[in-house]
Amino acid sequence: MKKVTISKILLFNSLILILLTLLELSMALGIYIIGKEQETIQEARHKFQNNIRLLEKNTSSAIIDIQTFIATGDENFNQSYNTQKSQTIGQKPWLDGRLFSVIKTLSQAAQTEEETKYLSDITQTLSVLEKNETKAINAMLGLFDDGYGRYNRRAEPDTMMAMHVLHGATYQETLLEFKTSINNYYKLVDKRLNDNIVLLNDNITFTAFWADIFLFIILTMIILNYLLFHKRFLSQLKQLKTDINSIASGNYNIKIAINSQDEIADIQRTVQLTAQSLSSKADFVENVGKQNFESNFTPVSDSDLMGIALLEMREKLKLARKNENKRKLEEKQRSWISNGLAKFSEILRQNSDIEDLSEEIITHLVKYLDATLAALFTINKDNPDDIFIELVSAFAYDRKRIMQKRIELNEGILGRVYDEGVTVHMTEIPSDYIKIKSGLGGSTPNSLVVVPLVLNDNILGMIEIATLETFAPHQIQFVEELGQSLATTLASIEMNIKTKMLLEVSEKQSIELSEKEEILRQNIEEIQSNQENIISREAKSKKKTEELLLLQKTLNQKNNDQQREIAKLVDDNNQYLSGLKTQKNRLNNILQKNLDGVVAINAKGEISFFNEKAGSIWGYATHEVLGQNVKILMPDEFATNHDTYIQNYLKSGMPKIIGTGRKVEILKKDNTKTTVFLWIIDTSDSEHNSFTAFIRETGKIT
Repeated sequence: MKKVTISKILLFNSLILILLTLLELSMALGIYIIGKEQETIQEARHKFQNNIRLLEKNTSSAIIDIQTFIATGDENFNQSYNTQKSQTIGQKPWLDGRLFSVIKTLSQAAQTEEETKYLSDITQTLSVLEKNETKAINAMLGLFDDGYGRYNRRAEPDTMMAMHVLHGATYQETLLEFKTSINNYYKLVDKRLNDNIVLLNDNITFTAFWADIFLFIILTMIILNYLLFHKRFLSQLKQLKTDINSIASGNYNIKIAINSQDEIADIQRTVQLTAQSLSSKADFVENVGKQNFESNFTPVSDSDLMGIALLEMREKLKLARKNENKRKLEEKQRSWISNGLAKFSEILRQNSDIEDLSEEIITHLVKYLDATLAALFTINKDNPDDIFIELVSAFAYDRKRIMQKRIELNEGILGRVYDEGVTVHMTEIPSDYIKIKSGLGGSTPNSLVVVPLVLNDNILGMIEIATLETFAPHQIQFVEELGQSLATTLASIEMNIKTKMLLEVSEKQSIELSEKEEILRQNIEEIQSNQENIISREAKSKKKTEELLLLQKTLNQKNNDQQREIAKLVDDNNQYLSGLKTQKNRLNNILQKNLDGVVAINAKGEISFFNEKAGSIWGYATHEVLGQNVKILMPDEFATNHDTYIQNYLKSGMPKIIGTGRKVEILKKDNTKTTVFLWIIDTSDSEHNSFTAFIRETGKIT
C-alpha cells in the first residue's frame, strides 16, 4: 500500500494550498539537505574525536605496558604493547573486529596546510617514540644496536638502560611534543568542523524563518480541515500512548495494530521494534539468570548500550563461574593434601623402626595415590668410604628389582635425584627401567615420580612411585610435603639409634671399669695377705732365715713386679677413665652442637642437660634452667600434670608419647608460644631414670 502523508491529504483536500505546500516542502527539503550535511559534518567530527581519543588511549596504554614490562620482565606486557602498536597502524584488528590505521584515518580529516603540518608532526614524534621504545624492549631482551641500526648484537639484558631510555629527557620531551601536536591538530580540525556546523546552523535558521512564515499560512488554512481529520489521528495517538505506557510498565510482548501508512504508523513501527528489542533483552537476562550463558543475543546496533552491557555482564558471569569452579577444585586439592598429611603424620608418630615405618608409608602411599607400585630408598652411610642408595621397602616391584637393594650414587634416575636434590617427574619412561606386572604380561608406567627426602640440605633417601595413569600436580606436591615429614622422622629415628648406641657403649664401659677396679682391689689384698704370711713364717722358724731371706728376696722381686703391674693397671685405668671422660665430653659436644634442641631431665622432672639450640628456641641460657623443673618450658595446660605423667610411666612402664614424635606448643622465656616438633626417648640406666627430648622448630608463633 502506497504511503499517504498528512500533507498530501491536506493538499488533496485543499487545492488552494498546493503552491504554499510546495514552497514549504522545498524549504523543508533545503533544511533537510542542510541538516544531512550538518549530520555528516557532525559525524565526521565525532569520528575524528574518537580517533584522537583512540590514538591517545592506545599510545598511553602502550607506554604503560612497556614500562610494566621493563619493571617486571613479564612477557605478556611486551605482547600487549606489540598488539596495540599493530592496531594503531592497522596490522591487527581492534576489539570490535575492525581493521584500520588510526594515523591514516586522521590524515583524511586534514584539509589545510597547517593541519597537514601538525599531522606530520604527530607521525614523526610517534615514530621517534616507537624507536626509543624498541630500543628499550631490545635492551630488556639482550639485543643491542650493532652500529648499523640493526638489533642483532646479543648481550646480557640491561634493565637500567631500558629504564634510562623510557625515563630519559629525550623520550619525555618527544612524548610531550607528541601530545602537544595531537592537541593542536585536534583544536584546528575541531574548530574548522565546528565553524562549518555553525555556518550550516545559520543557513538552517534563515531557511526555517521563511519556512515558518509559509507554515503559518498553511496551518491557518489547515485549521479549517481539523474537524475533518482530528478524530482519525487522535484515536491513533491515544492507542499509541496506551501501547507506550504498557511497554513502560514492563509488558514487552504487545502487538501494535498498524492500520495506516502515515507518520503515526512509522512511530508505531518504531515502538513495536523497541518492544521486541526489550523483550529479547528480557529473555536473554532470564537465560543468563538460569546459568544458560550460551543463549543467543545480538545488540540492535553499535549504539545499543544496554545490549552491549548485557553481553559484558554475561562474559563476567561466565568468568566468575569459571573462577569459582577453579577455586573449589584448588580447595578440594588442598583439603586432600591436608587430610593425607594428617593421616601419614599419625603413621610417622606410631612407628619408631625404620623397616616397619617404610612398609607402612609405602603401602598407604600407593593406596592414597591410587598408584601401581612404589619404593622407599635411604642413603646408607654405615661406611663413609662406601656410601650407596639402599632399597628399604617396595610395593608391587618385580623380583629382579627387589633383589637389587644396592644402587650406586651415580646410577640411573635415583642417582640423578641424589645429585640434583630435586623432584623428577617423567611421563616418557625407558622400557627397561621398570615394569608393571599383570595377568596379561608387563607394561611400562605412564607416569613416574621420584621425590628426594631432604633435611637441612642433606638427602636422606628417595620415594619412587609409578602409575599407569598420570600424576596430577597436587599429588606430586603431596608426595614432596610428605617427603619433608618423612625425612624429619628418619633423621630422628637415626639420631635416637645413635644416641641409644652411645649410651649402651657408655654403660658397658662403666661396667668394665668397675670390674677392673674390683680385680685390682683383689690383687692388692692378695699381695698384702702374702706379705703377712711371710712375716708370720719368719717369726716361727729362725732356722730357715737364709731360706726366708732368699724367699723374701724372691717375694720382694715378686712384690716389685706386682707393684709395677698394679701401677700399670692404675695407669691403664686412668687412661680408660680419661678416654671415657673424653668420650663423654664428645657425646656432650655432639648433643650440644646438635641442630635440634636437646633437653634431658631426671625422674623428678629436673633439667640436667640443655644444649645451645634449645637455648635459642626457648631464649634461656643454660645456667638459667639447669636444676629447674622442665615445667617452666611448657604452657600451663601441659605443665600442671607433667610430673604425674612421669610417675605414671615409671610405675606402669606403658609409653604414650615415649619413642614417638609429635607437634606441641612450648612456652618461651618472653612468654610467647611457638609450635615445635618433639621426640622423647627413655635414656634410663640400671641406677638412674632419665629422659631425653629432641626439639625442632616449625616456625609457627602465637
